[in-house]
This record gives sequence, structure tokens and C-alpha cells, in this order.
Amino acid sequence: MSKNRGGSSKSSSSKPEGAPDGAGSLDKVRDILFGEQSRRSDERMAQLDKRLSEGLSQTDARQDAALAALSQKLDEAVRSLQDAAKAGAGEQAQVAEWHGGTLTDTTASAESVLSAIGHEHFLTYWQPRTGDGFAQALDDLDAALPRLAGMHVFHWLPGDGAGPVQRRPLAEGQGLWPTYLRQAEAGPREADLFAMLEFVCDDDPANLAADAEALRQWTAAVNTAAARR
Repeated sequence: MSKNRGGSSKSSSSKPEGAPDGAGSLDKVRDILFGEQSRRSDERMAQLDKRLSEGLSQTDARQDAALAALSQKLDEAVRSLQDAAKAGAGEQAQVAEWHGGTLTDTTASAESVLSAIGHEHFLTYWQPRTGDGFAQALDDLDAALPRLAGMHVFHWLPGDGAGPVQRRPLAEGQGLWPTYLRQAEAGPREADLFAMLEFVCDDDPANLAADAEALRQWTAAVNTAAARR
């Protein structure tokens, strides 16, 4: 038993010199257990980030090169069509088609091409794009009117899913084609237009006569109405 003279007694605890405190001890334990693994993980992430950045840069470069090549081909195509239109001036017009998968596969691209060529002897045929709605087809035709040479006539329906289109009798287009023909006849060009059968139902020649009769009736009605104006 000890006595405290002139003061109070104190109990004190001590820890070995240099021993870590609680929080620091945990951090050091974690570093011992997981530090190497964490550093390796950081290195792998840094390498992955570097490879990803390099890959994106290469992709951008390839994309830029592809776009430049495409732009060059488009310019060459436009110049070729301009030359053809100029060469045929006074003799016969050069006529494009209004097709998917070509320079005229959308209304905007078709207008762009016709505007870029900008020659009165460069004209276009028109046909509805399979799958377009009626209003879209009318807008599409309206864009073609200033350069319209004629129309390719047929009646197709989209296939089921990824199936082929359905080539139907032209008479089933009664709700569409008379309006297309009237819009074409009312267009700004003074020259006569033609309407040509391009496809028949099931690609069967036996169906040609019926399709031709339907088209004859529609064009006769349009011409009669125009003559009365």
C-alpha cells in the first residue's frame, strides 16, 4: 500500500512506447492486409483507363477518316451528276430515282442532292417509300415536285416483321394513288408527267392488265379534272 503525501492518489495506465493508437492501428492493419492488393487494383484500373482512352482516340480517328471518305464520294457523285446534266442539256434530261439506300433515301437527302446539282435538266422520278404513312408520302412527293419527271406506280405493303414486302394489286391503292396523281399534276412544272407501272401483284405478268386498267382510270380522272380548270 502506498501513501500519498500532500496530494491525491492517481491511478495511471501506460502503453508501450510507440504503440499505435486505435484509428491509426486499424489503418496500418488494413494496409498490411490489403495494401498490396489495393495498389495492384489501382494500377490495373489506370492501365485499363489508358487503353480505353487510346481505343476511343483510335475509334474517333477511324470515324473521322470514314466520314471524310464518304464526303469525298458524295462530292464526286454530285459533280458527276452535274456534268451529266450539263452534257445532256438541250437533248435529254438526266433523271434520278427516289429510292431507299441511295442519295435520295430520305426527303432531306433527296432535297439536298437536287439542290446541290441545281440544274434544270436534272430531274427525278418519285415513288412512295414502303412503310411511310400517307401524310409522309405526300410531304415526300411535295419535295420532289419542282424536279418531278414522272412516277413509278405500284402498291406494296410492309412485310410481317423481317419478311419481304407484299406486292398487292394496284386497285387496293385506291385510297392513295389518285391523291398522289392529283398532287403531281398540280405541281409547278409545265412539262407533261408520266405514270409508269413498275411492279405488279406477285410479279405475275397475268396481273398486268388489271393494274394497267386501274392506273388508266385514275390518270383519266386526273386529266379530266385538270382540263376543266
